[in-house]
Amino acid sequence: MAELYRRFEAGRLAETFELMSPDVLLEEPGDPDVLPWAGRFRGHPGLERFYAALSTGLSSIEIDPDSLELVPLDERRVLALGTERGVAEATGAPYESRSAWVWTVEDGRITHLRAFHDTAAMAAAIQV
Repeated sequence: MAELYRRFEAGRLAETFELMSPDVLLEEPGDPDVLPWAGRFRGHPGLERFYAALSTGLSSIEIDPDSLELVPLDERRVLALGTERGVAEATGAPYESRSAWVWTVEDGRITHLRAFHDTAAMAAAIQV
């Protein structure tokens, strides 16, 4: 999981696909009419749509590496906790969210991600 966050933080998004199953399921909370990256995204084409939505909605996003904590839940799942910060593209307003991500890994690849964020803070930044 730590490698995925390193690649994401470095903007090496295409390289994150190497860590994910071809049929990975990504679930992001929120209303897609407000947060363009909210919803369910399946497979590598879904990840491409997710990353595109992030880049249209946010001018920057980071997960504070000092806040990142990885907690094994069982042999297949990991809970990641961290502070996420971003800036809305349309308004320039910042947000901060203490976030959680539950990752499922099978055969060395990520098969499922469910995210939990302060979507109200995100929406407030986008709608200022």
